[in-house]
Amino acid sequence: MDVDGANVARITTHPAQEMDPSWSPYLAPDGPTEVAVDVKPGSSRNPINLRSRGVTPIAILSTQTVAGDATDFDAATVDAATVQVGPLGAIPRRATLEDVDGDGDWDLLLHVDTRAMGIGHADRLLCLTASTMDDGAIEGCDAISIVP
Repeated sequence: MDVDGANVARITTHPAQEMDPSWSPYLAPDGPTEVAVDVKPGSSRNPINLRSRGVTPIAILSTQTVAGDATDFDAATVDAATVQVGPLGAIPRRATLEDVDGDGDWDLLLHVDTRAMGIGHADRLLCLTASTMDDGAIEGCDAISIVP
């Protein structure tokens, strides 16, 4: 914002990054683009049962810098065949485009075999990597809780 408080502009795009800002000049990232990931959309605890023989739903979210603006990241551009989830790089069983967060844009919903991800009792984050259709690298994580 300007010194007088005018021209306020949001400069963050992901709630997890807002908790520990780093105030320095912007430098273009050398690595993958950070994207918003939501494990078990609709759940804030994101419970994972390591003994589950089922699947864990994980969404890569489309995001906007400011509500009403053009999309900052379009999850529909993710090449679902390149997605790898967790320490073992599990490949999703299924991928569909849905509006999982109800904001009017398409998110990529993945269904991944829970055991194939390779997460353990001490893990508190579930991360994924992928590429976009134009070969851009992306990565993202969400907090998880391990339950019996």
